[in-house]
Amino acid sequence: MPSIKLKQVKGCYHFGGQSFEAGRIYCVDNKTAFYLTHNAGVAVEVTEQEKKIIEEEKTAEKAKVAEEKKIIKIALVRLGGLGDSLLLAAHAKAIKRKYPNSEISLYIRDACELLNELPAVSRVVACGNVIWWNLVDELRKKNQYDIVFDNRYITKVFFREEKNLKPEFLEDQKSFEKKFKAYESYYNGFIESCADLEKLNLPVFDLFYKSTGLTGGEDDIQVHLNPQDFKFTKLLGNTKYVTVHNGSDIARQTKCYPTYYWNTVVEDLKKRGYEVIQLGKKFEEEIIGAKNMCGVTTLYETAALISKAAFHLDSEGGLVHIAKAVGTRSIVVFGPTPVKCFGYESNINVVSEIKCRGCWWSTSHWWRDCPQGYESPPKCMKDIKPERVIEAIDKIENLPPIEKPRNEMSYNPDDVNEKFAIELQLTEGHYKSQKHQWERICTMMDEVKGPKVLEVGAGDGYCVQVLKKRGFEVTATEISKIRLQRMKDDGIEAIEADVNNLPFPDNSFDTVMCGEVLEHLPSMAKGLAELERVCKPDGKIIISLPITKRYDGIPMHLWSIRQKNILYEGKPDLSVMVFQRINGNV
Repeated sequence: MPSIKLKQVKGCYHFGGQSFEAGRIYCVDNKTAFYLTHNAGVAVEVTEQEKKIIEEEKTAEKAKVAEEKKIIKIALVRLGGLGDSLLLAAHAKAIKRKYPNSEISLYIRDACELLNELPAVSRVVACGNVIWWNLVDELRKKNQYDIVFDNRYITKVFFREEKNLKPEFLEDQKSFEKKFKAYESYYNGFIESCADLEKLNLPVFDLFYKSTGLTGGEDDIQVHLNPQDFKFTKLLGNTKYVTVHNGSDIARQTKCYPTYYWNTVVEDLKKRGYEVIQLGKKFEEEIIGAKNMCGVTTLYETAALISKAAFHLDSEGGLVHIAKAVGTRSIVVFGPTPVKCFGYESNINVVSEIKCRGCWWSTSHWWRDCPQGYESPPKCMKDIKPERVIEAIDKIENLPPIEKPRNEMSYNPDDVNEKFAIELQLTEGHYKSQKHQWERICTMMDEVKGPKVLEVGAGDGYCVQVLKKRGFEVTATEISKIRLQRMKDDGIEAIEADVNNLPFPDNSFDTVMCGEVLEHLPSMAKGLAELERVCKPDGKIIISLPITKRYDGIPMHLWSIRQKNILYEGKPDLSVMVFQRINGNV
């Protein structure tokens, strides 16, 4: 029996006592099929191959809907300074390992650009000086999150309030509650209980893992750097330099090392042949002998400078965590904040030798006024003479370097693809910021059939991630080394390949997707032939091209493309395409 479907996209058509709905396929007798397709002209006959494609599309759509329903929405809260925010983002990685199909929103005190592109983080909300308890209560009452992690060094986990909690959540809830029980008094006594955290003999970084049972470590602290972040390091060339910081997140705190001590330390560093770069906020006290770049660099540029430094010098604070993230050892001076809570073993930690130290949160304004009443700088910081920091320099110079995270890749800075990759990151945010681009990629992804899909010119991997969530087996290729590294950093496997020479056998993929690529090629026909070669005979090739004049001035575009649709019975029926070589393409 033949199969038919209506031409119309909405509504029904009635014939012979039967209703035919738009969008559905019907098996009918030959007489009915002939009348509907020829006499009435309201339907078309569907081949077995078309039926197969439609069924695959329906299956993919159902998988997409089911996948979206399974996404777990998680909030992770920690209101603190720069260091607290970086540690929170690291903890997000641990949560992502536990719940891979999750969207994690970070709630932090101050805006922090370093968190915006981390793969484990979907959204960052800077809350300012809100009341912490009220914020957590509000997030729970709104019931917009399945899980809320409230990180007060000790972390309590709240699940969505439902009568019938999902079985897998019920088990997790019991596990989290069991781990939390041993540390509950510290959580309930926050913030005053921070003064007692040193007794646990654990870094605050690890208290998250201990109180939740999740797995992770210091390697989860990450900062993603791009080539444009290294502009100041390139100006320094082969200069041997160190970085130093003389400040804190809020004003000048009791934990800051005296400036006149830093002056002596910098004098010693200069004798050793180091250029000394002072980093920090605009109005922090200037260190004599250091090149003052306070307020000049972005946080990304600050991280890049620290990543190339021989080592970093600082009081305990946010830039020490950045140094850890980029694989640079630090010399860190500790006074009011306890080294057991905030010290990294890979650093040289210099601690006051008097008992009057480690007094953070013994009073509510410990960071501003010494709890023991000493004038600024407090006694614990004045006790650490410059000679002790200079001894630490001797030690750190003899330590082997830490293996650096791969934040830079080898690429040709004159390559137009790499220049474009530096200028624009093809993230979800970018696509959504331009309605036509968002519609383009959504339309292309909705046309995909599977199971095997190839995306040629995968950019920074957004479509790859979405299609994998929908259940497709996706292979990605990209020519830009910068974009390949970004995908690698985000856990996306991609192959470096040119569209003119794809490293796959003939007939390999059910769908080949190629967006905004062909217009860059000297020979568009050669690229299209490769797409056709690797696509199965019954597969789909999905292409998007720019077709208006505003794209002709882009140097990377080697073709001017125009399209005019020809109408039949008031609807587009034929398309006239005009291709013309431009921008020196011969």
